[in-house]
Amino acid sequence: MMIRTGYPYRTLQLRTAGSTGPALDLWNIYVPVDHQQCINQTYGLMMVRKPEIPGMTHLLWPFIVMFTNGIFSQDQDIVEAGQRAFDDQGEDRNNEIFPIISKRKDLLTRKGVPPQA
Repeated sequence: MMIRTGYPYRTLQLRTAGSTGPALDLWNIYVPVDHQQCINQTYGLMMVRKPEIPGMTHLLWPFIVMFTNGIFSQDQDIVEAGQRAFDDQGEDRNNEIFPIISKRKDLLTRKGVPPQA
């Protein structure tokens, strides 16, 4: 499983052993829906490789939906908790250890558009 964040999008790919492409490829985005940007709506696109066994997609679909809804819910909680922490502390105190995420945060700080009051 590979999860990547490319703000404001997040992707998840699930690959089976020896496959050339993902069995599940999920793209999602979190869009603030309130003026304070504290509550987010999740939008996503999910692509599932068609299994070789006829009807298997229909059989597995409820589990695929349950899996992706769980990911959306957890991610939404994380995004909103991060925003609450920022609001409570008045700044971003997250000690980010991944260089690319640190660079992205720096870019957004320098070039981002602040929310309207």
